[in-house]
Amino acid sequence: MSDAPLRSKVAEKGPVRAWLELEPAAPRLSDEPWLRIVIEAQPGVVVEKPRFGELVADFRIRDFREPARQTVDGRERTVQEYRLEPLASGTQVVLPFPIAFDDRRSDGDGLRHVLETEALTIEVTSFADGEAPSLASLEPAEKPVALPGPPLPWGPFAAGGGALALLLALWLRRRGRRPAAPPPTPLELAEQELAALLARDPDGSHDVKRFYVELTAIVRRLIERTTAVRAPEQTTPEFLRAIAGHPAFDAASGARLRAFLEAADLVKFGGQRPAPEAIAASLARARDFLRELALRPAPAPAATGAAP
Repeated sequence: MSDAPLRSKVAEKGPVRAWLELEPAAPRLSDEPWLRIVIEAQPGVVVEKPRFGELVADFRIRDFREPARQTVDGRERTVQEYRLEPLASGTQVVLPFPIAFDDRRSDGDGLRHVLETEALTIEVTSFADGEAPSLASLEPAEKPVALPGPPLPWGPFAAGGGALALLLALWLRRRGRRPAAPPPTPLELAEQELAALLARDPDGSHDVKRFYVELTAIVRRLIERTTAVRAPEQTTPEFLRAIAGHPAFDAASGARLRAFLEAADLVKFGGQRPAPEAIAASLARARDFLRELALRPAPAPAATGAAP
């Protein structure tokens, strides 16, 4: 197997290009791979570095480093490296990251642009080759062993049975007074809704339009629970205007949310039939939003009372 890192396709927009790299290319669940985002820009272009949350796909960020900038083929190369901890085995998708930049070259347009990296599909394995347990390596079972000694008299059993009955009665009495379970958190509610959706349609192949309607509704409801933005009642353009400048959404998260909702609108209202890879990417992006939004406290309820 090659030692070269796993690399996404190069995304390019005007004077800027970028890609993602993962090393090792085929991590195990016990590994802590490095994810690199590599950005190359022509002189005179001001790049805003992408901002990561605490999680990337099903990975937790454990460390960060930023090597010194280099000049490669006349472009300034910036690299950000994140040490990741896999949270689950299987196929994981690192979604595109938006990179904002201002074209301040003498012959540039002077405008602000956003470039998105290409998605990176990662296969996380539970074991390395040859490490998986095999039934052939198990020792044979031992023969049955007879229990020694004569049977015990009934007296101690009778006393023990009475004590056991008393303890059972006390436990049942206390159980009846057990306090009610706390209400579910906004994240728990969203995860329950997502689990119900996937139980009906695991990969969106049964009814893709309804799948996208319910998937975006789950994200919108969690946004309302955590930010007080009235997301479910608004159209996508209305919602995007509502979050513009909202402290819960920086430029990067707002751009990712815009791309997610507008891509879903093409399916819900434009009759587009997405490929299985696109459906999987939308589902992974929705999960990322759930984790990011769950880190914010739920908004306080609005105060009630007569107006002065």
